[in-house]
This record gives sequence, structure tokens and C-alpha cells, in this order.
Amino acid sequence: MSPTASQTLLKRFAHRLNRALDALGAPALPLDRARFLGNAIEHDAGNVSAMLTGFLMPDWDTFLKICAVTNQQPGYFLNDSITQYPPETRLVKPLGTGENIVIRVPTPYSKAPFTEPDDEWSYVVAKHRMGFGVEPGDYVINCTPAEGSVSAIPNRLYLMWAASKFEILKCVDVHPGRSTFTSMSSSNGGCMSKILPLDAEGQRLKPDYMKEAGIEHLGVIAMTTRSAKVMLNL
Repeated sequence: MSPTASQTLLKRFAHRLNRALDALGAPALPLDRARFLGNAIEHDAGNVSAMLTGFLMPDWDTFLKICAVTNQQPGYFLNDSITQYPPETRLVKPLGTGENIVIRVPTPYSKAPFTEPDDEWSYVVAKHRMGFGVEPGDYVINCTPAEGSVSAIPNRLYLMWAASKFEILKCVDVHPGRSTFTSMSSSNGGCMSKILPLDAEGQRLKPDYMKEAGIEHLGVIAMTTRSAKVMLNL
């Protein structure tokens, strides 16, 4: 008898969860492994054991905790046949305080050259006009490569955290050894230019310079979202 769709999902989830825990160096013994994950997600070890052996799927909140602990996107555990959780689903973490959110990345973005499955996705809620059409209350969603170095791509927007403030930059040009970015002043709307050096390959922003310049975060903006409340106030 062929397994049902739910049985297939349970088996797939358990297999990938165990594989993710292996990568974290979790204990190999089943009981110790269940306790390890249970402590990490603040969940009953008995239920966790059932998840690890393919007898139980977590609820949505527990699922998000598992994604956060294993540093995996929801799509890692689920496949194309599960329409409510497609592989393009991304777990997006707040830069600062806030809750994790989940989005489904449109196909053009999920296959874009600046995004990879292992990229870290995060967001910030704009507190003031940030230029480039971003209004207070907008969710600015960006991604950073897993290896930590960001490519300079002309005509792409970037979210930067430096000098205790968030700022949106636009890459306007890339030359040998350097890249040119512009930002918009929140006070008068004027443009300001920034020159950021590139690494030896001339494609990625130089990590040493970013550290010396006090740039603590730099990610490629994938999209912004706007609530109905913000739209009504425009």
C-alpha cells in the first residue's frame, strides 16, 4: 500500500529535521536528541520525540521555532506538493525587536542572482520616510548572504545599519575596486553619495572596510510591504 500524503510529509519532515540537528551537532541518542531540541524550542520532549520519528507534525508556532533553532527556511522541511508551505517560503527575522514573519517570495525574486536558499532574511519597520518611496510603518525586507559578504549590484537597493540608524542606499555604479551608492536625506530629500570599496575580485563589498566604517548590517532589499493602516494615512 502506498503511503498517504500526510505520511509522506511526516516522514520527510522527520528526516530533514534529524539532518538539520546532525549539522548542529545534536546528540545522536534518540532520547538525548529529543531533550536537546525540546529545551531549545521550550517544548515537551515526548512530542519532540514523536516529531523526530515521523509520528507528529508541529503546530505553526513550534514549526517557526524549529526553523529558527536549526537556521533553516520553512521550505527546507517541505516540498512543492505542500501548497500552503511552498519551497519559496522564507522565515524573516526582525532587526531588533519584533516577531518573526513568514513570506512567500515571488518566483522572480526567489531565482534572482542576489538570493540563495541559505541567505538570511530580515526586516525593519520604517520609523520615518527613508526615501525611494518607503514610508513610516513600511516593512523593509532584505537578505544577506550566508557567508556574510554582499555583492554590489547596480540599480539595487540596500538596507544599511550604521551609526545607530537604518538607511536605504542605491547602488548606482560599479568600477574596478569601488562602488558608488546614493542615499536620500530624510530631512530635505536630497541625495548623498557614498563610495564603498570592493574586494580583490571586484564584485563584493570589502568586509574589512565595512567593519572599520562601523557598518553592522548591509543587505539587499528584496521587497517592502505596507499595511492597510499605513495606506489609509497616506
